Amino acid sequence: MVSRVAGLQASSGPTGQALGQGIGYLNIPGFSGNDDAGRAFAQSIRNLLVEQAPYATVGWVIDLRSNPGGDIYPALWGLLPLLRRGSLLTLLSSNGTTSRVTQTDSRVLALRGEELAPFIPSTQSEWQAVAASRRRIAILVDSTTASAGEATMLALNAGTCSTTVGQATAGMLTAPTTLVLFDGSRLMVSTWWVGSHNGGIYQGHFMPDLEVAGSGDSPPSAADKVAGAGTRWLLGDDDR
Repeated sequence: MVSRVAGLQASSGPTGQALGQGIGYLNIPGFSGNDDAGRAFAQSIRNLLVEQAPYATVGWVIDLRSNPGGDIYPALWGLLPLLRRGSLLTLLSSNGTTSRVTQTDSRVLALRGEELAPFIPSTQSEWQAVAASRRRIAILVDSTTASAGEATMLALNAGTCSTTVGQATAGMLTAPTTLVLFDGSRLMVSTWWVGSHNGGIYQGHFMPDLEVAGSGDSPPSAADKVAGAGTRWLLGDDDR
C-alpha cells in the first residue's frame, strides 16, 4: 500500500450506537492523515466507546467492513480501553526483524518500548467506564477489510473472548513507514508484514471464525446477516 496524504482522509468518521440486548456497536472506517487529524480520529472512537459502554453489558460488535486501511495507530489509540494489555500485534520486516506493538501497564500504545503517535493515553475514568462493559467482541470483516483494517481486527482479536465474523479479508496485512515530503505531505510505503499478538504472520486472506455471506449497512439493519451472526454469538455461551 502506498498513499500520499496531507490531512484527514477517511470515507466517513467513526460511528456508534446501542443495538439493544446489551450490545454496543462501533463502525471504524479507514484513516490516513497527519498527527492532528489522527488524534481527532482516535478521540472520536474513544468518545463513542465511552458513550456506548453503559449499554454494552453483553459485549460489542466492531464493524471493520469496508475499512480499506491507512494508518493503524489512531484506531488502536481510540480502542485502547477495549484492548488487552500486553502484546497486540507482531511486525515482521523484510530482513526478518520482529517487533511487538503493545499496550503498556500505564495504558499507552508502544512499539519496541517507545510510545507511538498520536499520543492519547486512556484515562482512568475511560478505563473504568469501558471495564464496566463486557469485553466480549464480535469483529465484522469482509473482502474490503484490508491492511490497517486487518491489523485492527488482529489487535481486537488478541483478547480471550472475541471472534471474527463475515468473509475472507483482502489479504494485505502490511504496515507502512511514513516519509514526510518537502511540501509537508506524507508518503506511506508498506515495509512490514503484520501478525497477531502471539507472532503468527498472515501473508494471505484471513478467514473469519464464522463465515457468513452477505453485505451490510452501518448501522446494521435487520437484514444484515453478518451483524446478526455476530449478535447471536455475543448472546451465546461459547467463549473461545
